[in-house]
Amino acid sequence: LDLKFQRGDPAGEAEKVIAAVRHFIPGLSGRQALAMPRVERSLKGFRRSRPSRSRHPLPFDVMAAIVGYFILNHQWNLAVLIFLCFTMYLRPGEARKIRVEDVTRPIPGKRNPGLKHFGVIIGPQERPTEPTKTHQFDDTILLDLPVYAGAVMKLLLSTLTTGLVFSLSGPEINLWWKKAVAALGLPPTTVMYQLRHGGASDDALAKTRPLTEILNRGRWNSTASLKRYTKPGQVQKILNDLSPSMQMYCSRCAMKLEGMLLRREAPPPFPG
Repeated sequence: LDLKFQRGDPAGEAEKVIAAVRHFIPGLSGRQALAMPRVERSLKGFRRSRPSRSRHPLPFDVMAAIVGYFILNHQWNLAVLIFLCFTMYLRPGEARKIRVEDVTRPIPGKRNPGLKHFGVIIGPQERPTEPTKTHQFDDTILLDLPVYAGAVMKLLLSTLTTGLVFSLSGPEINLWWKKAVAALGLPPTTVMYQLRHGGASDDALAKTRPLTEILNRGRWNSTASLKRYTKPGQVQKILNDLSPSMQMYCSRCAMKLEGMLLRREAPPPFPG
């Protein structure tokens, strides 16, 4: 912990070290946490002086550019996964676990607007070993916006009858993600989890949804989590740090996103 503090690491890195120790020595977990009083005191000071940094939200245009990159490389299904993580505020692991039977289909003609859209059940209770990250079951997220989201899901399911919606493994997805990050010139620390934050930020800044709806859709427990999504500075910085040609590519992909996802339009040529 002293070494990490001297290196300037955030408190989150210290928490990972302690969690790893307790994983391999279960006797130090739970009520026995006081068995390491000096560590607990050190971590308390760590958190005060080096609070954990939140992940920056990825802009809509960058998400669209990643979608375009994957489609150019014949990875349409992976492009859809990226889109769903963004628009549904999904954690990457949640998206990978979606099965055909987890997708609820719209029921037309009903007055309840919640029945008119595709939805995805996260952590269905039929699979008791797969709760959500917060240990909940049957969290349902609707594909109501953008308006073409339902059509994308319908196209995705058109060749599937059962099993996983996305067949790529976690390591394969991570490998493709790193290729896209490098190709776009994003920081190498850019992770898929930022798509979840990006979708919430985009809805908050565009006022597409009220903050209470964003809170429920993201399954956050505190309104304090939403403050980061109402600040445009980090979104602007990520775009400004890209090369001019890449900024143009992102913008063009954003304008063609619907057509690309519905396989009606080809992505724009990749810069360079």
